[in-house]
Amino acid sequence: MHLRSKEHGFTHRPVNVHAGIRVRAKVYHVQNVNAYTSRLKEWMHRFHGMATKHLHSYLGWRRMLERSGNDLNPKALLDSVRRVLECSTENSDIALEKGGNGALACQPVNGS
Repeated sequence: MHLRSKEHGFTHRPVNVHAGIRVRAKVYHVQNVNAYTSRLKEWMHRFHGMATKHLHSYLGWRRMLERSGNDLNPKALLDSVRRVLECSTENSDIALEKGGNGALACQPVNGS
């Protein structure tokens, strides 16, 4: 697990639940993972199974729902798609990020 996370640019912060360690640096804790997993499983249950070749699409859909909260409506969805397309055509060194006001905007990747 640790090697794979490094390959993708993540830092692995293990917690030892069996030893009673559930939080590291007051930020990394197993409750976040458990809560997200619970929400994901509950949401996926409605599909009664899915093809693994489409898993990335389902996870992308769920990520969009998680990020939008209760603000998801057809206009907001279309605006988000438009911004994604604008970001992908403007420059390959930018990504779509949620700003301080909650709006999605193109942001430089790796300080570019």
